Amino acid sequence: MVDAVIEGIRERVASAIQVNQSVGIQVPENRHGDLLEALFDSMCRNTHDVWTYVTVSKTFDYLSKVFKEGTRNGNIKFIDCISRAAGITDIPTNCIFIESPVMLEKLLLEILN
Repeated sequence: MVDAVIEGIRERVASAIQVNQSVGIQVPENRHGDLLEALFDSMCRNTHDVWTYVTVSKTFDYLSKVFKEGTRNGNIKFIDCISRAAGITDIPTNCIFIESPVMLEKLLLEILN
């Protein structure tokens, strides 16, 4: 269930993304799942926008199990920075795997692409 804090974050992200084109969010660990749910909901509802989700703490595999429909949405592209290091080799069509998060140049190139 989305509460007032998450709803407030969702509104701030929606307005900030229109101005800045990218948003970084740091939340307490106990609210991380709520935030992810709110973000995926927002990205799935705004199908006219193209989203790039860079994962550095949860693998794409984990996200696809938790947010099934969200990870299949054509307007969301994923860049997974940790699956290769964890030995995961399945390659979905809407996810790009980079070798590690320290490959910042590759990460930036994929985001810009």
